[in-house]
Amino acid sequence: MTLQEFKDKIKRKIFKSTVGGIDYEFIPENTLRIKNNIASSVHYEIKEENGNFVLYHNSLLGNEPINIEIIPSEHRLELTLTTLFSNEFEGTWIEHTDFD
Repeated sequence: MTLQEFKDKIKRKIFKSTVGGIDYEFIPENTLRIKNNIASSVHYEIKEENGNFVLYHNSLLGNEPINIEIIPSEHRLELTLTTLFSNEFEGTWIEHTDFD
């Protein structure tokens, strides 16, 4: 999957984190927030670095950029997140679908 394809796939999507059960929304253009919480809105950027997608954010998810790994799934997008520098697991984000 290319960087642009990935950006298109997450646009206007809501993901539930396996850590804390928090719902996150990717809102065009380049806004990430906790679902229905305008005060948590931050600017984000996703770049491709060394074949990986890296999420840069304004401290919504801690102080480090986040490395994103796409987990193959037939029904929805699933993402494993780890911190870029310390390689700490930050959880799996699972796309909300119509049957959730």
